[in-house]
Amino acid sequence: MLLFIAGIAYLVNSFALIVVPKIAALLFPAILLPPLVAETLLAVWMVAKGVNANGWNAAIARGRGEAQTPY
Repeated sequence: MLLFIAGIAYLVNSFALIVVPKIAALLFPAILLPPLVAETLLAVWMVAKGVNANGWNAAIARGRGEAQTPY
């Protein structure tokens, strides 16, 4: 949901830059706060969650046609 809001903020910022550049300069710091929060939280979550190594290795084995090892 946060990334959806961040995408909307990017669209509003781009639209404002085209239509009313003077107001866009005033909106810029406030309108880019949601993307900052959303992308920071996504990066932290990806670092904390990590990679499911067993699932990753199973997907590689399926791609090569090798036999799968049970978890």
